[in-house]
Amino acid sequence: MFLQPLRLCSKRPPFRDQLVSFLAPSLSLQLHFIHSSHPPAIYSAPLLLLIHILSPIAAIGVAVASWTAGCFWFFSAILGDPAGQDGHNDGRATVLGVRNWWERWLSRALR
Repeated sequence: MFLQPLRLCSKRPPFRDQLVSFLAPSLSLQLHFIHSSHPPAIYSAPLLLLIHILSPIAAIGVAVASWTAGCFWFFSAILGDPAGQDGHNDGRATVLGVRNWWERWLSRALR
């Protein structure tokens, strides 16, 4: 109780910097896991907090989309292009599209 006035004199970083230093490593790790090309940058604290709060909800949709895209990739690899004219794999493009969407979602906190 008597030491409370001394807390006002201490050199502590602002709350924004504390929040960023606490949440940024986990976001960087997630971006690293999906092989993102975004270099570490300055983070927006409110968006970083919002992404960490809403990501578990959005991850459910991403998981469903990933499984659907993976099954599509598997069946498109089996069936192939019926005409034989197409030069790319539609299943792979679908899986990478889901990955790119997740990368855009996570990189919103970067400035």
